[in-house]
Amino acid sequence: MPEPVRYIAVAAPDGQVMGYAWGDSADGGWVDRKASSRDAYTAGEEWYDAKVRTARERGVAPLDVLDLLTREPGVGPVTAAPDVAAIEELARTATPADDQRLIAALDRDNAAAWRELAAAYDALTDEDRDVKWGGGEKNARGVIQMPYPLYSEALWRAVHALRGIGVLTAEYRWSANPPPRLSPDGRLSPADAVRAGMMLVLGERVSDGIIDDAVKSGLLDATVESLRTWYDTEGATPPSTNPYAQRSGQGRRSPFSRFISQPFTVIRNLAARRKISKLPRPAPGPPAPPPGCTANSPMPYVPETTTHATHD
Repeated sequence: MPEPVRYIAVAAPDGQVMGYAWGDSADGGWVDRKASSRDAYTAGEEWYDAKVRTARERGVAPLDVLDLLTREPGVGPVTAAPDVAAIEELARTATPADDQRLIAALDRDNAAAWRELAAAYDALTDEDRDVKWGGGEKNARGVIQMPYPLYSEALWRAVHALRGIGVLTAEYRWSANPPPRLSPDGRLSPADAVRAGMMLVLGERVSDGIIDDAVKSGLLDATVESLRTWYDTEGATPPSTNPYAQRSGQGRRSPFSRFISQPFTVIRNLAARRKISKLPRPAPGPPAPPPGCTANSPMPYVPETTTHATHD
């Protein structure tokens, strides 16, 4: 029976848990969170080397190391676990904060990319989904070529369109995690759709047939449908969050984007404003009388005059 262990959760300054340092009477180690971002993974490894390994090299016992490190920023209390496997299971759990980071990475402002995803997906036919395989033949030297999928251009287009909406993010380490599982009704949450989309875009480089498997299992359909539904219902940027949005709700381009598209118009307007600013200004008139003063008051009243400047 495995010996019970103790562990501490270690969080980054932004509150994201990077991993768990554990120890028992004889040994210790580190379990990184599979759902953490790439930066959190790297920071966790560096933290373990700098804190745990350094303390162990000084001869501090594993359990004493944990007690010592609870004083460090971002470290939780020492907690008991039945074994290391329980900590590894905890490290695989994705939190709502993990999901939100993935959703926030989507490019909600790129309407053209979302239209391209919809068009590419809707254009898929049954023939595109019926993936054929090539290879497997033996050449003259007796070498058998590895089989490989023959994807249609339309299927490649649909998968590539996922890249355009922003499913590739450093907030998710797809190779460290298994593919997301479909719900009993064949659906995916938006966050799991980002996870699946990243696997579809990058996975074929690692293992032939990732896309074919996703087509047959329904993962591709669930991924695209989940992302499209999210965008249609809440993904488009609300007008109130766009500093250049008009009251009517129609987006208005920023001054910088207008400079890129209409440089001569913008430069001409700026030059006109500068010319006006250099014109002589009218001389200021006399100050207004204090409250209660009139022309018959003891304090002399000077009626306001206007000085007109003449410009060429």
